[in-house]
Amino acid sequence: MHLRAWDDANGVSDRARSAQAARLASELDADIEAGKVVVVGGDFNMVPQPNKGPGLDSFYRPETAPGGGIGRFYEADTTDTRDPDGTGPDPALWTLPDPDCVAPAKTCRSGQSTTLDLSPLKDDQRNSKIDHIFFSEATTTDSLSGGPRPLYFKDAARTTLTQNPAEAAKDSGGRYLKLSDHTFYRGWATVTVS
Repeated sequence: MHLRAWDDANGVSDRARSAQAARLASELDADIEAGKVVVVGGDFNMVPQPNKGPGLDSFYRPETAPGGGIGRFYEADTTDTRDPDGTGPDPALWTLPDPDCVAPAKTCRSGQSTTLDLSPLKDDQRNSKIDHIFFSEATTTDSLSGGPRPLYFKDAARTTLTQNPAEAAKDSGGRYLKLSDHTFYRGWATVTVS
């Protein structure tokens, strides 16, 4: 699934993405009501932060921190409590500068960047999380997990892949040769259906 791309000064694309997300979530309600487990994922082109991506409110459950939502879904990478202020893991999480998944929250708008680039970045470049995997059901929030898996080319001819940045080829500007501008994003949940 891919929602509208691009940004514009007038917010037309933001409104279009929000409308597309709301319509998709609404159309999935009937399947959830029928007892089906619904999994939806893709490039939403929206970050989870409620002040920047209100269109995702249609997916996130009301108890999701911060900000809640009006949806019926859990997100795969929803319990990432790592410290994003620069003193924690390298690279830092996309949620700079404030952490958004703190106790007692059980499910959060959280996670790692899915457009992660470990190359040396300029100050104006940002990593962001715009790809999401949502589950309508999960046995417990502890059963949810997910995260990005960057794939790099090992050679300039782009014939062999690796997940190890130490083995990755670089271009003349020192940037890693990645398979895509997005990382592959995997998510999983334990679901019990009666």
